[in-house]
Amino acid sequence: MPLSLLNDILNTLKERERVTLHLPEYRSAAVLVGFTAEENPRILLTVRSLDLPSHQGQISFPGGKIEAGETIIEAALREAWEEVGLDPSQVTVHGMWDDTFTPQGFHVTPVIATLPADYPFTLTSEVAEILLVPVADLMQLSPQTLEREFKGRTHLIYTYPWNGHRIWGMTGRIIHGVLHPELHPREY
Repeated sequence: MPLSLLNDILNTLKERERVTLHLPEYRSAAVLVGFTAEENPRILLTVRSLDLPSHQGQISFPGGKIEAGETIIEAALREAWEEVGLDPSQVTVHGMWDDTFTPQGFHVTPVIATLPADYPFTLTSEVAEILLVPVADLMQLSPQTLEREFKGRTHLIYTYPWNGHRIWGMTGRIIHGVLHPELHPREY
């Protein structure tokens, strides 16, 4: 994916009205959808530690629960700092993408950002591995889709097989929506 496609994503972010959800019974969370600022951008993902109480070994964006008094953006930046050592001063936030949810009761807001291509990330106890996935690779894949019923509605689950990893669930849904907004359903 050349830099021009990243610019297209950022322009789409500015031009469209994002979908917000009202799910007061869900726990609010934020994730950082970070693209490296380079000619062939990569997207920052993590492999969750096997020692965590939930979602062990799954691929995710850095992120987590929004703490009291924190904004969505502050939460995404804090979580990225805690999980992969990403200094918030090195991140350029461009805006927020469509809210989504998980069947486990999280209401998640993705924060779209760019970050240095050569940033020296660090592993923490929450993260088994840091992945910088070339967006060009994801664009060339045709994700596998699976229909799931949740709260009386059918939702698509997108799965991207990449280098022996399985990127799916909420992470796959966000990636699919950001990379293919014209194909992504606008309501949840």
